[in-house]
Amino acid sequence: MYTISAINQHSPIAVNEIGKVTQGDPVLRKVFELLVSGWPESCKDGELKPYHTRRHELSCEQDCVLWGSRVVIPLVF
Repeated sequence: MYTISAINQHSPIAVNEIGKVTQGDPVLRKVFELLVSGWPESCKDGELKPYHTRRHELSCEQDCVLWGSRVVIPLVF
């Protein structure tokens, strides 16, 4: 199983906290859903366009959105 190894037990924030806030953020939740279900060929939603542009570089794990090996941190943090 893949785990987000950059965030470990010594980090000031836990992966499950980031995942919970990610799922509570309307834009990142939509990005997460699109990563699971598949992106459309074009995107007219201005909030989603930056993510659509990078859709081939994004993935999701443990309720978090990742851009390559980096975790996308919700603005709340």
